[in-house]
Amino acid sequence: MSLENSLILGRYRALWLVDQKKLAKSYIARDESDDSYGTPVLIRQYMHDLGDQESPLVHALRDEMGALMHLRHTGVVSLLNYGVVDDRLVTASAHLPGVSLGQLCEHFSSRQRPFPPHLAIYIVRRLLQSLHHCHTREARSFVHGRITLACIHVPASGEPQLMDFGLASLEDVAAEAESQLGFFQTRMSFAAPEVTRGETPTALGDAYSLALLLYRLLAGSNPFRGRSIPETLQRVLQLTPAPLVMPDWEHCAQVNAILGRALSKDPGARPQTCLELSDDLSSVQIGTYDSLAESLSALVRSNTTTDWRLVARMTRSARKSRPPREGGQSHRGESHRLAAAFPLDSAPAFVSGLLTHQPVSVTEHTARDREQKRLARRRKRRLAMLPTVLLPAAAIILGLFLGRLGGVGGVSAKSRAVLTAAASDQLVNGSVALLQAHLSECVDPAEPRESGSKVELEFGVSGQLAEVRLRPSNLAQTRLGACMLKRVWDTGVSAPAAMSLVIPLIDER
Repeated sequence: MSLENSLILGRYRALWLVDQKKLAKSYIARDESDDSYGTPVLIRQYMHDLGDQESPLVHALRDEMGALMHLRHTGVVSLLNYGVVDDRLVTASAHLPGVSLGQLCEHFSSRQRPFPPHLAIYIVRRLLQSLHHCHTREARSFVHGRITLACIHVPASGEPQLMDFGLASLEDVAAEAESQLGFFQTRMSFAAPEVTRGETPTALGDAYSLALLLYRLLAGSNPFRGRSIPETLQRVLQLTPAPLVMPDWEHCAQVNAILGRALSKDPGARPQTCLELSDDLSSVQIGTYDSLAESLSALVRSNTTTDWRLVARMTRSARKSRPPREGGQSHRGESHRLAAAFPLDSAPAFVSGLLTHQPVSVTEHTARDREQKRLARRRKRRLAMLPTVLLPAAAIILGLFLGRLGGVGGVSAKSRAVLTAAASDQLVNGSVALLQAHLSECVDPAEPRESGSKVELEFGVSGQLAEVRLRPSNLAQTRLGACMLKRVWDTGVSAPAAMSLVIPLIDER
């Protein structure tokens, strides 16, 4: 259900749907209360079904949201209000013009330039100091627990802010649904190893995540992000990131030493607080906070043209998802200037503002034309790839069809079944028996397990292990699941042919 144009939580008027994902919708809204009329607000509608409102997890979520409304810090996006509508959480957060950290990364990536090291150090140090304040509050401390690029907002002031506090509790309510989504994989790639083993998020885990965020900014990619959830979990638990190679940066070796300690698999070997990690990075910071904030502010202003003064004066006709065409409206003045807005399909994952002016300079016109030409070239490349994909596929299908009609040139279904059965017998007598013994070492007799728990192995044509699946899916988030994934990949089990194999985990004896 869309909240657009409706009054939310009794005071916020939703103006624009700026982002829509499987489990969350984001709206730019206006505070319509008498004392704050016209203030821009970000509304989030989460699609997690909270289910039983009296469950302990839902009570814990409500308690944390209520406490977060009292958290006020320049480095944290303030939670203004929250509520439950149709068994779904809706939040209202303060919002300032700016961009997400992910957008800044895309800005430099599109120009094939690295993220400036001095700005990366500044951003991470400011976030570490903000998190240290949250971890050590006297009234009530808060642990973030799900830091990624998407939860860092950089306003025009140049002071980076953390958002999405409390969502770790929300995701505990619907962990099974979340485990099916790609962003769960992204979240796990930034999580500390102990969190992927099922332990409760801590301040140590937040410091680890920000250290990894710094590595991501400097290296251009997250080394733990795999092609699947099992591969991502394996990398988080076992992989040691390669040292950064930046010959033109004099502090590269020093930062490698700091990150090597901060990204240790052993929590005891890492800096024990966010403030300690921030102090370690102080020796490689170039410039004062004020000068770095001004540099970051200039970068943000060059990537957004938001004018929030228009929000308070928006008319009903200007609150449409698709903005009115030029000259197609009878109204004049400020509302006529709202005809230029980001199209919905081009809105980034986190939009700091949707109301913009038409390009007014040659530079802006040139940038727009360059982007349109780039998209046109990409479409041509995709069209050129179709013959190289469709024609071979059609030839293969035709060959299989003719082979079946002629009775030669292929293997019958019965033959394939015999081959698979024979391969399975060989495996059971060999490496799978060893794997079953290793998996049994992960089992804690006192730990409850669901009936039907099993490990599914998929082998490719060459017989190499291609994919590992745990059933039920939420088993991958437990200590048992993490242990079993590690044992499967470490054993190096293989097959003599392409096949699937299921290993039950419940002893029926």
